[in-house]
Amino acid sequence: MDIQPKINSLQIGKIKTIFLQYFATYLDDCMARLEFEFGLQLGKERDRLSKEQYKKLTDYLHTAKKIISEQYLLKISTAFDELQQQTPTKKTEQIQWNAAKLLDDEFVKEDYAVSQIIRSCENQFLEELSEFNQQLALLLGKQVMSSGQNPVSPENLLRTLFEVFKPLKLNTEYRVALYNVFAANIFSQLGFIYRELKIHCTKDTAEQNFTLENDYTENKPTNIHSAPPLASNVFEPLRQKFRLWRTKHSPSAYDVLVDNGNLAYEHIEIINALQVLSYAGLNKVAPVYELPLKHPLLKKLAALNFSDETRQLDQVDQDILDIVALIFAQLGQDENLPNPVKLAIAPLQMPMAAVALVQPDLLAFPESPVRQLLDKLYAVGSLVNEDSTGGQTIIQQIVGVVNKITDSGFEIAAWVAADNAFAKYLTAQQHGVQRYEEHYRQLLASSETPLADNEEVAMIVASRLNNKALPATIRDFLQQAWLQVLLAVYPHKNEQPELWAKHLQTLDDLIFSVLPPSDEQAKQRILTILPELINALRYGLKQIDFDKVDRARFFKELAVLHVLVLDKKSAANVQTNENNPSQSPADAVIDSYIAVVQQLPEGSWLEFIADSGQRWGKLACKSPVMQRLLFVDKSGEKLREYAIAELAELIRSGQARRVNVNQQPITERILENLTP
Repeated sequence: MDIQPKINSLQIGKIKTIFLQYFATYLDDCMARLEFEFGLQLGKERDRLSKEQYKKLTDYLHTAKKIISEQYLLKISTAFDELQQQTPTKKTEQIQWNAAKLLDDEFVKEDYAVSQIIRSCENQFLEELSEFNQQLALLLGKQVMSSGQNPVSPENLLRTLFEVFKPLKLNTEYRVALYNVFAANIFSQLGFIYRELKIHCTKDTAEQNFTLENDYTENKPTNIHSAPPLASNVFEPLRQKFRLWRTKHSPSAYDVLVDNGNLAYEHIEIINALQVLSYAGLNKVAPVYELPLKHPLLKKLAALNFSDETRQLDQVDQDILDIVALIFAQLGQDENLPNPVKLAIAPLQMPMAAVALVQPDLLAFPESPVRQLLDKLYAVGSLVNEDSTGGQTIIQQIVGVVNKITDSGFEIAAWVAADNAFAKYLTAQQHGVQRYEEHYRQLLASSETPLADNEEVAMIVASRLNNKALPATIRDFLQQAWLQVLLAVYPHKNEQPELWAKHLQTLDDLIFSVLPPSDEQAKQRILTILPELINALRYGLKQIDFDKVDRARFFKELAVLHVLVLDKKSAANVQTNENNPSQSPADAVIDSYIAVVQQLPEGSWLEFIADSGQRWGKLACKSPVMQRLLFVDKSGEKLREYAIAELAELIRSGQARRVNVNQQPITERILENLTP
């Protein structure tokens, strides 16, 4: 008689939940960036597609995203269920990789790509996977367990993904690119997920982690209306500090209401009124209110009071409500928080006030789930570009968290659960940002590789571009196309010195021709050199087989620039310093801004202001050779590259400014730095 091993179904169910939480977070992030990531993974194949073909392809992927995500999570969940039921995976359902290789060359390509991903993951996360397999085996009542039996091993995750991709109408190159998107965004994080699962597989640690919510609720009534404070004598110092602040800023809407000696409202009445206000959508009107929360709350309490007695708010309750109102008023005034994020976070004011009334120490305790969650929401939502794909994803995540809390009945348990869940999202989001930033750094580094092979050419290009406020078209052309012309002739410069000198003169003439002339003589020189300059440019580009379409576009843009430069009104606006013709006052000013840009450390945040609106960017890296700066947005996506002189001009004209980013948690900044 066979003895079935004892299975710890409860723990396996928890592992399934934890894995799906982490995995779904990375999957959602991947789906949000799918079209962008797919283009990166296509590489040169993308260049072979026309604009219409590529748009049609990405539109198809956009429509398939939801199905891919839902089917993938469903199949993984089913695999966990089969594991608990000791249901072996049918052989016919497995992908017979070796046999499949005999089908055709196209399948071999796909097989090879998938095998490479599996091998890479298994090698990279061998230790984490082995330890997790051992822990999972114990929960299944087994001595050992192979990776093939683990439903979330790299191989099985790829098998599942293969089944999900089956219905997609994509050729081999596109399917391989899609696998690589998942490898870069999701499978690369499996080591982290396995480590987290291993922790939860350990019984004592699992109990500690899964009873976090019970630390606040297990030994106290689950009803928020009667729960005692988290700790004693913690809130009182904060309260006294706030009262001093209130006195200093009196008169204000935060002043204590007149005490008429009436009975105070009970907490259950106040919380009920807060819920009514929340459901009525008061928070959705604006992130900042003209009056602190206690004023509309009193009106609602009076409307809900059907007795003849006049009631009032207790002074301690007023202090709690005012502290919460002050926190959200400060959030509403924060310049680094975009309006959609302010509106998304604002509805938390009611549930935060509700839990704080019963457990006021939640406001004073920095590690409380209430403050922790608010700190995380601010950290991820600040400096977000609302019009970007990544920014919209972040805002949607914040809205989802807030909705869960406002719909929960204002229970502290909802804050605990939301804080834990959002911490997982934040970890995944930060991993994605780091990976994207590194990707763009590598791209920028690879773009200067030709220069690194020839220091003289690098110095020549850098010296001629330095401190020149050139149009982006010209700067890009010199750093890319004309750089290749110089590199092509450099090895033969001793045999052909005239040609080398001609290309250098062309570089200088091009720069001179697009800068506003300082006087009539300079203007005349531009007119004189233009015919020969155009011929020299055409000759040089021909030597490197420069793309005909790009060449035509460049000369068209160059013609426009020359028309603007030679315009009489534009030329008349150029001011010169007769006493010091080598450097005009305008040059001295721009030099000072160039020095500011050169001293910007990596990681600096800048605000860019244009007609289309406000955008934030972080300086991800500098190119010392190319004299360029790479900026990314909050989600790690590339915002733009700027030449040093170009960014200096933006700062000088007020179109860009450095942003002061305070790393201190927002609730700590507001409450602990509260001074009269």
